[in-house]
Amino acid sequence: MSDATSKLPEGVDPELLEAALDRALAAQHFDASMKGMLRNLVFDADERWRVCCGNDCYVCMLPLGRAVDDVRREIGYSPPRSSS
Repeated sequence: MSDATSKLPEGVDPELLEAALDRALAAQHFDASMKGMLRNLVFDADERWRVCCGNDCYVCMLPLGRAVDDVRREIGYSPPRSSS
């Protein structure tokens, strides 16, 4: 088992996750090289990263957030709340 899949939250199917990541990347026209970053964000609290700065960044948080939402919906995962 790869290091990325050994750290998955309980109940997350690694094969379903990988397929969902691939579909979300394609849907948002993101390069496959962004798969690791997308995987990390799926399991990170939204409050830690989901902020639009309004500067037309690449990668913009808006389409990235849509990709994260698509993956979460497909694998049935809800992220933890940030403990501020």
